[in-house]
Amino acid sequence: PGDGRAALSPGEVQTVSLTTTVTYHSMDSREDVDGDLEDPTEDMTEAQEEMDLADDLEELADDDALFAYEAVAAPASKASVDALERKKAEENGQNTCVVCQAEVGRGDCLARMPCSHEFHEGCILAWLRQAHSCPVCRHELPTDDY
Repeated sequence: PGDGRAALSPGEVQTVSLTTTVTYHSMDSREDVDGDLEDPTEDMTEAQEEMDLADDLEELADDDALFAYEAVAAPASKASVDALERKKAEENGQNTCVVCQAEVGRGDCLARMPCSHEFHEGCILAWLRQAHSCPVCRHELPTDDY
């Protein structure tokens, strides 16, 4: 009706593709399960509302596509990882490694970031192969990207 969309004729099928496929059918019969005649304008209003919803969902999906891109972090440079200060933990249970969430035990190998946050050495090395920032404060290390 005045918005550029045509109503379905009896027996006509319209398919709208989104993430899933929704198919609308115009019914020849206007009887509900009790055999009573239904108001045909009620079906058309419901069908129009469903088509409007499908349009809204498609528009949202298009809008979300703008935000679907997520940049992949570059790993820290080999030189910056090699330069991390390493040490053995002197006390037992004083800190928790935020990468693995385990308690730091006496004698555990630790690595200290330039921001002074400390982690199990193996945990932070694995982290820095995926990202170039501190998992606590986001202090950035150099990358090898050119």
